[in-house]
Amino acid sequence: MDKRLGKNLFLNVAYHILSLIVPFITAPYLGRVLEVENIGTYTYVQSISSYFVLFGTLGLSNYGNRCIAKVREDQYLRSKCFWEIYSMQLITSATAFLFYICYVLFFVSESRIYFCTMILYIAAMFVDAGWYFLGMEKFKVIVIRNVCIKVINLVSIFVFVKKQTDLLKYFIILAGGQMISQLSFWPAVLSDIQWVKPSWRNVKEHFKPNIMLFVPVLAASIYNIMDKVMIGAISSKSDLAYYDYANKIVEIPNIAFGAMGTVMLSRMSSLKNKNKNTANDLIGYSIDVSCFIAIGAMFGILAIATELVTVYYGNAFLPSAIILKLLCIVIPLYAWSNVIRMQYIIPESKDIVYITATVCGAVVNLIANFILIPQMSSTGAAIGTLLAQLAVTIVFVKYAKNELPLMEYVIRNAPLLLSGLVMLCVIKTFQKIQTVSASSLILNIMIGIMTYVVTSVIFMRSQEKHFINVVIQKIKNSERKKVV
Repeated sequence: MDKRLGKNLFLNVAYHILSLIVPFITAPYLGRVLEVENIGTYTYVQSISSYFVLFGTLGLSNYGNRCIAKVREDQYLRSKCFWEIYSMQLITSATAFLFYICYVLFFVSESRIYFCTMILYIAAMFVDAGWYFLGMEKFKVIVIRNVCIKVINLVSIFVFVKKQTDLLKYFIILAGGQMISQLSFWPAVLSDIQWVKPSWRNVKEHFKPNIMLFVPVLAASIYNIMDKVMIGAISSKSDLAYYDYANKIVEIPNIAFGAMGTVMLSRMSSLKNKNKNTANDLIGYSIDVSCFIAIGAMFGILAIATELVTVYYGNAFLPSAIILKLLCIVIPLYAWSNVIRMQYIIPESKDIVYITATVCGAVVNLIANFILIPQMSSTGAAIGTLLAQLAVTIVFVKYAKNELPLMEYVIRNAPLLLSGLVMLCVIKTFQKIQTVSASSLILNIMIGIMTYVVTSVIFMRSQEKHFINVVIQKIKNSERKKVV
């Protein structure tokens, strides 16, 4: 079991690394080839289409994964379970597909050709069977197929997308890649299960628990996707492109935190009833690692935002710099909330807390977007995203503070803020004597990393341990008094 777990963890981390590399390669190329307006058009169309897929699948990845996992040792039962859930999937997918067709026919006038192309992307949800392999813990099947598709997409983009008028080709490549990716699972599925005719009574029983798991997925999607939809609808496609490309940079460390959370989730779930002290120690370690990366990334991005956007994306995307400076503040908030969510909230089965946090984030994001986007466009959306993530983090902290020594974590990692400030000042000093170029950007990144690492070691080691220990002890004593 340990060997299997280790293999799955490795594959998951490797796939997340690939997910970082591909957009890292394609984004600057597409930004220069397709230009700002077309990038905004794609982001807008894709964001709207994603909502139809979201409702069509109803968060099936989580529910299907859980159901298959419970019966994976029995071929008949897992076959029965698969065909029941897949029947439900066909019903919800067909409903969402019909609504999408109606939306395109009656509500879309601008960019209709691109929305029509995304019909292939929408139709891919009919044949989505990835959740089966998640439940079977066959990560190898998922990773290999997805890696192959990403490589094919990457090559196709560089081969076929060469000028501004190739936007339609870009849509076809990504929509077609999604369909091929989903279809590629079926030979392996059909070789692993048998046909078991599902009854309507059994199919109906899957709807309610699936919808319960769908609520937090929907809420999270509101503050992850809705801001893009609203910018595209209220503002301009160019503003949407600026926002999307700034967000792509921020997603790099956030994806890393997500990969770490996925890796730690299963381990924390197994430890929660066996060794709570070890579990809390692992949470503390994860907080320390996340804070080190997140604070460094935040101050680093603040220091080089303008230079990074100019060199990486080109002068046309310079307005993305201010958006990037706002969004990078989200990184430490996301790092904290991700550790608490993946290593405490979910393993402890505190589903209500999870739902409450995501719903609060969604509500805050919607209100902020309605107020700020008409006035400040993509900058307002960035502020809305920041406020939403802050709300989510506050809810998680509120519920976890009585079980985890959160204040101890804050005090322990406070010197990292000083390290980040020093790094910021050092980079800004060097920027004054340099011209903006790729070589200066690389040099500033290297200087920033070295400064941050060295000062972190110095500050952490020179910290008055006695003082910190006294503060921590006082916090613990006050908590004991409250309990008494």
